[in-house]
Amino acid sequence: MAERARALAEGPGFGDLDRAEALYRIGCCRYKLSSISSALAIYSEALTLAESSGLPCDRLCSHILEWRSRCYRRQRDFEAAGEDIERALSITGRHNVVLLHCITAYPAPETEYNLAVLASLRAGLGVDVGEGPVGVGDVEQLVRQAPQFGLRCA
Repeated sequence: MAERARALAEGPGFGDLDRAEALYRIGCCRYKLSSISSALAIYSEALTLAESSGLPCDRLCSHILEWRSRCYRRQRDFEAAGEDIERALSITGRHNVVLLHCITAYPAPETEYNLAVLASLRAGLGVDVGEGPVGVGDVEQLVRQAPQFGLRCA
């Protein structure tokens, strides 16, 4: 759907500022889907279009810059978390590890679960999660139950 919106905005009835607005909104969608690199590229393209339009667009530019800053913060958080995870895995090993994907909102709305990130984490970290449970639940409860499956929490 986002690509269709982008294609429509490229049409002759739209100017650079309209395209920048469409790209900004697509970037927000990419960010919410945790596609941070893609969102950053889209925000940069939107900012360039907005600034080159020659039209007053301070508010749009400020929104683009705000969301682009969020992307940079999330990238730094991912890098720092990756270092912490690697350190923990060097201590516990990479077999029978419990991966927990935590969300700050509690109770988290189902639209924020993004459980697919667990597969990405498992592949990216090269860990064997064994036959442990995969699902949604209270983090403290999952940590308490991990030993029942012969798993360690990192």
